[in-house]
Amino acid sequence: MKKGLFIKLMECFPLESIKEDFNKLIYNRTYLKAMEYRFIVGDNFGLAGSMGTGKTSILNYLEEKIRAKNMGVCIRINSSLCNEDIFFRLLLFELLKNNIVKKIFNKDIKEYKKYIYSTQSLEDFLRSLIYFEPRKELDHARVITLYKEYLKEQFSSNADVDFIFNTYTLKNIIVEMLRKSPRRIFILVDDYDKFMVDPMSREGGENRLGLFLSSIKEFTEFSKTTWVFALPRSYYEKFKIGMPFSNQLNFLGMFSEVYITLPFNFTELRKYITQRIEKLDLYQPNFIDETALKLLYVMTKGNPKMINYVIKSGLYNCKIRNGKNLTIDDMVSVLLVNGKYDKRDGEIIKYISQNKQTFSNDKLLLEILGVDNIALMMRLNRLLKKELISFKFFEGIKYFQLNYEEE
Repeated sequence: MKKGLFIKLMECFPLESIKEDFNKLIYNRTYLKAMEYRFIVGDNFGLAGSMGTGKTSILNYLEEKIRAKNMGVCIRINSSLCNEDIFFRLLLFELLKNNIVKKIFNKDIKEYKKYIYSTQSLEDFLRSLIYFEPRKELDHARVITLYKEYLKEQFSSNADVDFIFNTYTLKNIIVEMLRKSPRRIFILVDDYDKFMVDPMSREGGENRLGLFLSSIKEFTEFSKTTWVFALPRSYYEKFKIGMPFSNQLNFLGMFSEVYITLPFNFTELRKYITQRIEKLDLYQPNFIDETALKLLYVMTKGNPKMINYVIKSGLYNCKIRNGKNLTIDDMVSVLLVNGKYDKRDGEIIKYISQNKQTFSNDKLLLEILGVDNIALMMRLNRLLKKELISFKFFEGIKYFQLNYEEE
């Protein structure tokens, strides 16, 4: 593979979220049009799915729509902590940055900027104190005292040290800004599909995320604001509530609809690869052979981000061996790189990919591996648990094949 082609192919499969050619990620046009309609009429909605299935790419697509059509102000928030104070501070940062309003509570917006930017490092410091020190020794009152002392040192003694950006104050400021905004505000919230344990409460899981979303529900109800949240699929499955006599979902009362981002099926995987390399005048068989394509699908389960990762890793291997296209050997080399599988596992997967199936007494495979049928059966069962292969019975014999269905 020539160096120039190698570099261009690597650029076709980026690991970061796709910002252009988004239409090539969506094959159900009705699905995308429904999202756009919700967005235009101002309905809040959610995007739920596993990591890597395209939620961030959809948010990028919607953000581009807002800017291209000048629909209003677009606010992007990225956070994986279910903590009100952190969330409201991030939101206020973005609202101030975009100059949503000039004046609130009879005070110029520049004053709020001065306070919030100058005290951010202190806020982080105090949070760490609360987390690491015993609560009895450093309670809320003590934190406020330290806060005021800091402000006196940083500013003049005449500074308004009683103006403290606690969560309550943050909420009031944000509500006033959203209420007074002359333009529509689109707030796109990403990364909650990667939410972590909150260091303040040491809580995590879907319940924590549910409580957090419930706590900010009132902020999603302003007429000039539209919210889109990227959420984990596990949370959607746990909390979705079917409305009687309706096809819609009431997702804790916040969203008019929640759209599921699904992995590609095998046909969509083929189409995705074809469309990514078309601009290089390449065709799928000249880029990746059929056996490698099937193993690629099995390894990634159709996850777009994983597809890009495996292809990029395979391209490196292809370049090293001076190959012209991706083969089953390149896919197997990627499979073995993380240490979860050994060379014999790789030989089994390669054999099944090329011969479509095998069984525990397959003499040719036993000869290749140099093991007995018991050892082979143990390996096949392990690969079965890893969902790389599936099985079927034919005339009383258990046959193993790659775990995919071509649609």
